[in-house]
Amino acid sequence: MAYRICLIEGDGIGHEVIPAARKVLEATGLPLEFVEAEAGWETFERRGVSVPEETVEKILSCQATLFGAATSPTRKVPGFFGAIRYLRRRLDLYANVRPAKSRPVPGSRSGVDLIIVRENTEGLYVEQERRYLDVAIAAMFDVPFATQFLFQNPFAQLNPIDMTIQVAITRQRQTATIQTVEVERREVSPGERLRVRITARPFQRNVQTTRVLEVPIPRNFPRGPAFLVVGPGGTQPPPSQAPSLGDAFVTMVVGEQEPFPGENLEEAIDIFENFGKNNHILLQVVPFGLPADGVEFTKFDVFAGGLVETDWVIQGQVTVPILVR
Repeated sequence: MAYRICLIEGDGIGHEVIPAARKVLEATGLPLEFVEAEAGWETFERRGVSVPEETVEKILSCQATLFGAATSPTRKVPGFFGAIRYLRRRLDLYANVRPAKSRPVPGSRSGVDLIIVRENTEGLYVEQERRYLDVAIAAMFDVPFATQFLFQNPFAQLNPIDMTIQVAITRQRQTATIQTVEVERREVSPGERLRVRITARPFQRNVQTTRVLEVPIPRNFPRGPAFLVVGPGGTQPPPSQAPSLGDAFVTMVVGEQEPFPGENLEEAIDIFENFGKNNHILLQVVPFGLPADGVEFTKFDVFAGGLVETDWVIQGQVTVPILVR
């Protein structure tokens, strides 16, 4: 029986190290079968996706995978998601296991026998610490909007008697990271609904939670490339616009007030209390080239997205390219 190994060169030096690794494996004389696949920035430039679905299928059909190297652009590119991070979440590769053991060779330190385990899908290595920061910080950034709603809403004057901010501390971190987002089909038409499956993994738990829902595509949605963006629904801190967290917080407090949703005070309160919280997963279909928070979205006949309430503070963001035709 031959062992199937998927080979992914990726970008840059990956084109050198993977062919060399193949020669080494072939020299062992073991019954090996190699399957070649593609992923990375170069793949994104050619095909518009960093990890094609057939690559995932080839990986799942093999006993092991060798990935060379992956390059990321130095600028923000709409629709691009790092190949390595995507595969970690898609395949739930949450642990990087590296054994270290002494060997009888010159220069080897004796008595070493340990295993180093590194978290691959959460913590700093998820590469989203600037966007999501800490749970407490994410919650704190909801306070400026609440204060503005209280004192600056355009519907009616409110006279608060007391304001209380409650802080709860638990032993278990109540967060969940979005692992995968799958769409039933990549091509949809205006007026149709896009069926989406979302998988999230709660922090330090062995179970995953899956939600399936449909996202409406407005009848007046522009035809052409678009993206399904799935992430937390709550207010997020600015990525790196201010030199410090304090400056970023002040910017939100004294900055220009965003338009309030709703037609009246009751409707605005309902939206404020029940939508767009940090325990919500926000799904939004975004036309290519437009920001997800632009005023263009008010022109659609229906909201091109949806909200899913969960029991956790949501972290992570996944972007899936689609075509509206």
